[in-house]
Amino acid sequence: MRALVAILLATTTQAAAEWPIKCKALPDGGPALVDNPFRAVERAHWAWRSVFHQAAWRVVYSPGNVARFEPYSASLDAGVWHVVGKPLLETAGLGAPEAYVCASDGHTLAMGRDD
Repeated sequence: MRALVAILLATTTQAAAEWPIKCKALPDGGPALVDNPFRAVERAHWAWRSVFHQAAWRVVYSPGNVARFEPYSASLDAGVWHVVGKPLLETAGLGAPEAYVCASDGHTLAMGRDD
């Protein structure tokens, strides 16, 4: 049992170190700014709109492409929400936008493939 716990802890620590975003720690163990998956998805949508507004050539964040992958879901791991859309059967064209959202402060990193 101890070995299993050690493996799980090592896996969690390794996964957290691989996130492409750095999050601030919660001050004094206070409440997280993004405390549920719905807020994480809202933050992701906000980030995608912001990127597209500033760089319209990033069509992976266009409203039409974002809508193709609805509904979006978010999973929390080590204080980071990973927001992804539903997979599509076709693989050609633009990829789905993704986002990483810090639970502690709402800092959001938008990611996507513009092929």
